[in-house]
Amino acid sequence: NEDTGTTDQEGEEKEVDEDRLPDEEKAALQWERYRARNRSLIVDVFEGQLRSQLTCCKCGTTSSTFEPFRSLSVPIPSNHVDRVTLKVVFFPLPFSMQKGEERQQLTRYSVTVPKSSTVQRVERALGSRLPVPMSSVLLAEVYRSRIHRYLDTNLALSDVRAEDQLFAYEILQSATDLVQYQERHAPARQRKERTEEINKQPQTR
Repeated sequence: NEDTGTTDQEGEEKEVDEDRLPDEEKAALQWERYRARNRSLIVDVFEGQLRSQLTCCKCGTTSSTFEPFRSLSVPIPSNHVDRVTLKVVFFPLPFSMQKGEERQQLTRYSVTVPKSSTVQRVERALGSRLPVPMSSVLLAEVYRSRIHRYLDTNLALSDVRAEDQLFAYEILQSATDLVQYQERHAPARQRKERTEEINKQPQTR
């Protein structure tokens, strides 16, 4: 009994001494003790040691404990899951403002953006690819050949599906631009149609 009591007292004194050791020395001491009881290649290759630290909010005293581990649960980045690819058709004005009478073609773009973002992220992705500034573009969702809704900049992409038909319409920014566009393009066509009508009329003597 006396021997047992002496051993317990020595163990308690040793534990108290460990609490006063720096974390590095305390961790090494406990790890060596663990390996002495669990000596194997598995421990050497696949196991490690975790440190848990508690700090008292009143006095600021810290206490560290060390535990062995064989596996850890850690979050894995999954950007590919959070990202969505949207197909957007650029619908330009019938006649280009810069290229005169040249008829513009529809162009399809694919943009990949985080699903957790908003339509603003789509606009940024399109801004560097479209031939016109985004200030002249209006994003809309088309359903059954009709505009279903216009996409607000702050609309969450969780409300937009990858299979939705999205269009980027080129628009005129002001009434002045509209007047200039009509004067530049509409009269030419009207004069042509008017000339054809006059040529079809019978000549009178």
